[in-house]
Amino acid sequence: MHAYEVVAILLLVSVLAADIWVTIAVSRSVYYSRRQKRIQVCIVWLVPLAGALLVGVFLYSQRDNPVFDTRAYPEPSEKATPITIEASLHGHGHGHGN
Repeated sequence: MHAYEVVAILLLVSVLAADIWVTIAVSRSVYYSRRQKRIQVCIVWLVPLAGALLVGVFLYSQRDNPVFDTRAYPEPSEKATPITIEASLHGHGHGHGN
């Protein structure tokens, strides 16, 4: 086996491992609806390396930040706007008796 074949196999295994890892992380995430999870997993597998990097970094950046919890706004008409998010961060709006 030539060195380039070994490198190619290692790259392929690395990309597959990254895709699998990000797929599992997205599937276990509490930040996304089912539809969002399906879309992100499709991105990971249709664009193997770049998809895994983009989705993985995006998922990592959203951890521990309730503002990015998109489950609360499943419908397009119910998406949070910057004004809604700002008001909720300061205790105005939904769930605070206002």
